[in-house]
Amino acid sequence: MKRLSRSFISKILVPFSAAMFLSFNAFGGVFEGGDAAKGESVFKANCASCHKTSEEVLAAPGLKDVDVRWKGKDALIVKWIQNPQAAAATGDAYIKGLVDKYVPTFGWMAGQAVSEADIKDIMAYMRLVLNHEDNVSLRRIINT
Repeated sequence: MKRLSRSFISKILVPFSAAMFLSFNAFGGVFEGGDAAKGESVFKANCASCHKTSEEVLAAPGLKDVDVRWKGKDALIVKWIQNPQAAAATGDAYIKGLVDKYVPTFGWMAGQAVSEADIKDIMAYMRLVLNHEDNVSLRRIINT
């Protein structure tokens, strides 16, 4: 087995690994942090026409437990939201299940023009919604 050259490791592999680490770990990934108030706005503009914040299926799966279902797959959920066909091409088993279950009935989700920061904000909003059952308290938290 050939050894990797120091030049390759220092110039390519180390910076790439550091960028990936910083992208999802140092900032907590898409399931940590974020601004729930911004997320509410982005969710309503881009997601709410097809997704419910509960388990209910509208024109796509409900988003309850989205953080559990996509656990450890931050980069993949970002890809799924921005470009579903490219995410499906990865061969991920969970995505294959989504495609098999929903695409025949509802068609492909349109890729969303949202950034990773927007997705993090949406997930913050989802955490807030799912962790507060009474909407009066939820409204007070979001609007402060």
